[in-house]
Amino acid sequence: MDGLFQDVESIEKKNNKESKLFREDGNINYRQMKFFDAIYNYNRAIVFAKTKEDLALAYGNRSAVCLEAGKYEECLKNIELAKQTGFPKNKVQQLNQREEKCKKLMREQKKDPENNLWSYIILSYPANEKIPWMIKDLEMRTNEEFDRGIYTSRNLKAGDIVCIEESKILALDFDAFFKCCNNCAKTSMMTLIPCLKTATFMFCSTNCRDEFYKYTNLASNKFYKNVLFLNKMINIFGGRENLLQYLDSNPSSSIFDFDFSDLSHSDYMLNLYKCFLSSKSVPLVYDSPENFYPFEEKLSRIFNEKLLGNAVIITHCKHENEVTAKNREVIKNFQTAMYRAEKPCFSTFRALLNHSCVPNIDLVCINNTVVFYVKKPIKTNEQLFIAYNDLNMKQHRLFLDLIGVSNCSCIACIQNLSINNINEKNAMQFVRMHNLHLESIEIRNVSHAMELISTLFDILNNCEEPILLEMSLCGKFIKKIFNSLVDRLMFPV
Repeated sequence: MDGLFQDVESIEKKNNKESKLFREDGNINYRQMKFFDAIYNYNRAIVFAKTKEDLALAYGNRSAVCLEAGKYEECLKNIELAKQTGFPKNKVQQLNQREEKCKKLMREQKKDPENNLWSYIILSYPANEKIPWMIKDLEMRTNEEFDRGIYTSRNLKAGDIVCIEESKILALDFDAFFKCCNNCAKTSMMTLIPCLKTATFMFCSTNCRDEFYKYTNLASNKFYKNVLFLNKMINIFGGRENLLQYLDSNPSSSIFDFDFSDLSHSDYMLNLYKCFLSSKSVPLVYDSPENFYPFEEKLSRIFNEKLLGNAVIITHCKHENEVTAKNREVIKNFQTAMYRAEKPCFSTFRALLNHSCVPNIDLVCINNTVVFYVKKPIKTNEQLFIAYNDLNMKQHRLFLDLIGVSNCSCIACIQNLSINNINEKNAMQFVRMHNLHLESIEIRNVSHAMELISTLFDILNNCEEPILLEMSLCGKFIKKIFNSLVDRLMFPV
């Protein structure tokens, strides 16, 4: 695999000196109440720790941050890990006191049954029997103009959730290695456990760690971060030759060709990869000598063109303006933090959606799960569209050329509309007519946020000309509220 990928990361070795330095940096962050940075540095201390004592001390420090951030279950988990690993006996009393305080706060904490996002994020209609993450009223059709696309057999209204898909095919950038599991990519930043062999990888559980070892050669001096993806695909197809044979057959499959109702079925992942390999029109056959690619180079092209070309980008964020634990129950003005894409994840549903400059559905990413919701009413037999990018019109024209659309006749292109040149004052004036003061609102909890989102969708459902308003409400407000809630679920504040 040498030379296959340009972005190469060295595998780090365990080093107690480095572990102590990261732990000290975490202590500084903790005193400054920069909890995100503290957790990040404690995670690096954990993964670099060479002795049980250094590992236990890092777990103990991480438990202190979890307590301050109000993450009580995570705090107890870290205390348990610290004790199991061998926390110093002369300091264990401090750990016991923290455990007692944490349990007391948990008993006093008011349980809010309306503060669970997943009690609101559910499919709006019965699920497809064979594709349980999608409503049964969607089907794939083909025509000359769009080739294949997804259509609805019922009327859909703004706010309907039509698909909730957990991504199983993914890759990680190096910056994500200490924020999420390096195997399943779930964000479990406050309870990650280290790789036993290197100071590079972390995992959400021992099961994920064992699975990771199956597909990764950690004896190598270098680790290509995409090799895990390639090795897993080769293994699932039963070897290189089987995979090559499948590629040379010029496959064309979608989720509608398979039965995914049994998640434990041996062919479940195989069928997902078949959908992945059929997701984009790239040359997969050796149709001429100049198009002949060696096996590894061919897989590299598949990875870059398919996973990145059709990816749902799941992002991590860092709060640049850290807030204290006292303010963690209030999200002021739902300002989005700085986002950086670190986990490209493939969605079988997203791969079938065609582009529109005025899309009728949008998505929000919650951990490694992608939720697709309707942005404006869709009538029976209409196609579902998503925007591949939100750009100004000059960039937009170039983008349309890249995806092969030379003459787009949608309203956005005819009237030169773009989400970046919306008259926000007009949009704000419109929502104030409905007694919504979005510029100063404070979101108290999940139920309050979802109530606000529902009101915004009601405005869209009852608006005769919702194009600019829909672009503003969804792009500027609804998405921000969703993202703020997701941040709050996954990261310490």
